[in-house]
Amino acid sequence: SRLLELGGQNALAYETVLEWNDVQDLLANQVVTIETVDELWESLPKKALRDGVGEGIDVNAFLAFNSVLEDISGSEMME
Repeated sequence: SRLLELGGQNALAYETVLEWNDVQDLLANQVVTIETVDELWESLPKKALRDGVGEGIDVNAFLAFNSVLEDISGSEMME
């Protein structure tokens, strides 16, 4: 799947990450809970969004987030 569009921002907002199809699929299939996604999000370094409203994660943090989700979903598939 493709990386998320930044939409003119310098970082991805939480809402944008939640709307990502891969996250939606994992939540819908109960591979992860929203609490797990929240905990992962909270553990990532944030930066202010370009529009000054809120904060988000940069590409490196997103890749780390995605890697953890892949590890979780991979381990769920093995069970």
